[in-house]
Amino acid sequence: MGRKSKKTQKEKTKQLIVIDRIETYKDFVVNLFNYLFKYYIDDGSFSKEDNEKFFQWCYNNVCNEFKKEDIDFTTNKKLFDYLKEHVDITFFYPENGKRKNQDSVMEFWNTVFDIDSLEKESYFRVFLEIYTIFDKTFEKPKIRKQKKREEAKLMSDK
Repeated sequence: MGRKSKKTQKEKTKQLIVIDRIETYKDFVVNLFNYLFKYYIDDGSFSKEDNEKFFQWCYNNVCNEFKKEDIDFTTNKKLFDYLKEHVDITFFYPENGKRKNQDSVMEFWNTVFDIDSLEKESYFRVFLEIYTIFDKTFEKPKIRKQKKREEAKLMSDK
């Protein structure tokens, strides 16, 4: 008798993804980094507090752009925290002291959000993590509980 092939974690995840949202999430991240690179004056005199205020300003501006499209990311605290941590590591305080250029940052995020090129495990993990965080913006509380159960089941199937 024919044996059903076991679906991989990536195949299962792809079935749960709302494709139209990927472009929205990518646009958000790209716009955020566009603000960061365009308006940051790197003269070495900014304090951690200055950088936090600058990030907040950039984030709020991007959120306001999306509010015009009736998408409100301001209520998603996890998204803010995730992106803030990523920006701290890659933009404000890079490990080697040298910030990546805008092209390499954009290339990274374009690859992360390219569903067809998620064969590299590291990109897949980043995509899954940020997609899940972004997606909380659209969930209602009851749906969120069901989604957590589905995610837990997916993770246990590994």
